[in-house]
Amino acid sequence: MKAEFMNLFIDFIACCNALGEPSAKMAGKSRKAEIVQPRHVIAYYLTSELGYGLSSVGRVLGGRDHSSVVHSRNVVRGVLSLPVFCKEKNQIAAKLAALEKKFQFKNEIN
Repeated sequence: MKAEFMNLFIDFIACCNALGEPSAKMAGKSRKAEIVQPRHVIAYYLTSELGYGLSSVGRVLGGRDHSSVVHSRNVVRGVLSLPVFCKEKNQIAAKLAALEKKFQFKNEIN
């Protein structure tokens, strides 16, 4: 269990680095849009793409409840289903592409 959480924490830090966001802000309490959007993307990526559990991701994201992680994941899914012309969708898609690139490189090294 501890090794899995350590891997999750390392992946969380890698996500923050890929998005150019400080991990302290991503795990913080701020509800500002410029902080919340990348936090949602990180929660989505860690759960949907990397397969980590909701409670574990919530813990890494500043002690959030699993339902907060579900909400984050649902927000990103909802935005991704919007028309192509949506600015927010393009921002989130760019962030997800940065994460994919970072983790593809990480997997090539391992």
